[in-house]
Amino acid sequence: MDPLRMIDGDSCYYFWYDTYPMEFAVFLLDSALARGIYFHTMCANDAFYERSYGEDEEPNEILLADPKGGLLRYNMKSRDASKDSRLGVLHTDQPKNTAEEQQYADNLAAIGFMKDRPYKLYTAFGYVTLLDPRLKIKNAVFQEEKGILHMGLNEGEILALEYLRKGCYYSTTGLHKLFKYEFPLIPYRISRQPKKEEMCYDLTNEMELEFTFLKCSDDMAHLIWRYTIMREMPGNKLETSHGYFKLDPDQVTVLDLNETYILAHVKWIYFTAISPRNPQHRAWFHAIRGPAFGKPSFHAKCAELTHNVVKTTRRNNTVTATKNIEVTEVAREDLDFALGVTCNEKDIHVYFMQACPHQQDFSEPVNEKIKESSDLIPPRILQSVHGYFSCRDDHPTRINLSASWDKNTVKNDKVYFYRIDANTGEPFPIGGCEPRPFC
Repeated sequence: MDPLRMIDGDSCYYFWYDTYPMEFAVFLLDSALARGIYFHTMCANDAFYERSYGEDEEPNEILLADPKGGLLRYNMKSRDASKDSRLGVLHTDQPKNTAEEQQYADNLAAIGFMKDRPYKLYTAFGYVTLLDPRLKIKNAVFQEEKGILHMGLNEGEILALEYLRKGCYYSTTGLHKLFKYEFPLIPYRISRQPKKEEMCYDLTNEMELEFTFLKCSDDMAHLIWRYTIMREMPGNKLETSHGYFKLDPDQVTVLDLNETYILAHVKWIYFTAISPRNPQHRAWFHAIRGPAFGKPSFHAKCAELTHNVVKTTRRNNTVTATKNIEVTEVAREDLDFALGVTCNEKDIHVYFMQACPHQQDFSEPVNEKIKESSDLIPPRILQSVHGYFSCRDDHPTRINLSASWDKNTVKNDKVYFYRIDANTGEPFPIGGCEPRPFC
């Protein structure tokens, strides 16, 4: 409850304070790929995730600590947890009389939101799913000699490490069993790729921008899939496009981008699956290098970059890109924004911008060993930030991006918002809960 500052007359609102769980540092991957630096994507455990309940040691869900809590200036455990909002909700104490029953119901809804969405075990801990279409690992582990089962764990471990080295996996937070695997197929194939049973991470001029995805699992038909593609543009400029689509549990889905993008100009493309039930539950597939990927340039300044969001159309089992949507522009001010009550809380809300992270402040006392570790302060890189979050239909939402990003470096002084329809997977301008600076 914030009686001093309200959103649309409501002093109770959901507050996203630390945006790390929305962004997952994917901007670092994009920055590296833009400079011709390639690596496989893996979800690691969050080293700063804390499950402590605080001083009272009572299992209160609100007290689950922020993943970067230890890095902030104050410690969550030394504060009144009922007033802490870094995990996504401002709430009042439990009511003690009948007149406050509605407020009590609101509090219960807020706790339910905390349990399901912002940052829990499935999200804090990353997993990988190995891709083994010929079941080599299974056959190596479960061996049989003279009718006696023999566990070949050593052989299986060697194979698993080899698969990881080759990139025969995808990474997830909270998503499992994405596909209906039809032996010996892989999650998706690129048209004219040389080896049909292996994931291909290089697009050559002999191939096509056409990707055939397996049928999705019945339980995963709600997932929204995103393609992110970077291409070279005239005038030594770059453009990144984000398109969204859904897979079908009854037939394969073909993503055909041949008519939209020129293959020779593509630097890279990769795919991500996002759950509208919890946008922090995602799956990442490795980037695919295009003909224009280029050689590594570690210290190069990235060319001028623009972003757009693309609408797609599905006919039968084929998805094609159509036109860019018009996103909502908001003045960056203090990077603190308010959104009204949403019309459909199942939809995913998205923000994006280009900005630099905060830089260490050496004006304050610093440990001498740290201060002497480097004579130079590393240069900051303008990052392309894309974050996904949920809004609610009972109270407004506040989102503050200033904990991670320097407001004075935001490109064009603009932050952009849009939403993704949970049913169709299509992006649209935000309607009904238009973002605006919070004051």
